[in-house]
Amino acid sequence: MISNLIHSLELKRKAVIVRAFFAYVEKNQYNKIIDDLATFLHPNEIAYYENLVADKRKFSYLAGRYVAKLATAKYLDEPNLTAIEICPGVFDQPIVKHLSTDTPDVTLSHCDDVAVAIATEPGHITGVDIENIDFAKTHVFKTQITDREAGLAEECFEDFRVGYHLIWTAKEALSKAIKCGLTVPFDILETEEYSRGANGAYVLRYKNFVQYKSVSWIVNNHLLSITLPRKTNVNLKIPTILGPPDR
Repeated sequence: MISNLIHSLELKRKAVIVRAFFAYVEKNQYNKIIDDLATFLHPNEIAYYENLVADKRKFSYLAGRYVAKLATAKYLDEPNLTAIEICPGVFDQPIVKHLSTDTPDVTLSHCDDVAVAIATEPGHITGVDIENIDFAKTHVFKTQITDREAGLAEECFEDFRVGYHLIWTAKEALSKAIKCGLTVPFDILETEEYSRGANGAYVLRYKNFVQYKSVSWIVNNHLLSITLPRKTNVNLKIPTILGPPDR
């Protein structure tokens, strides 16, 4: 287990600390992960991995499982990553299987060159999404945001394309928090309020899910969004983990 890839995620709700851990892995570490997959994959996960064909899917599966294992192992204080199994739920959401009776909820995300995961106390709903800031994707994101959201991006950002990325990641993170994934129309997940939080974070509220909020950070060439209950405060000391801007 690479300990410097795991960070405490400070969540506080009504003065109560919520136990949570954030983990990440970069693409330049993927080869090591492939070489060491038997040291962290559960036997059932190895069987699934060996049936995958596309290299891109193999990489994303390993990276996602690895960060989910790192965060979960820290939560469980479990040194043996192979004792943890991350199973897909009915909507492909990650579910933890372990001998412990106190297994965490896990959410994970990956893009081309980094994967992230969060393990939290069960019942404390959280979702995460990370995207490269890639302006070539702007037209895709525009098809999934409302006119109102487009106006919000143009009003609040010097470059509206960054705003589109922010809104997309906030909506994806919400879809993971409520365990529906991309099975619902994205306009249901519409954002409607925007503000600046502490440590350079952006805070977005949702039109139809007023009990949630998204806290987002621009980290070099990436946008990281975490969706959590509206009255929960989050403090993630963003490490310098991601590569230099390259657009």
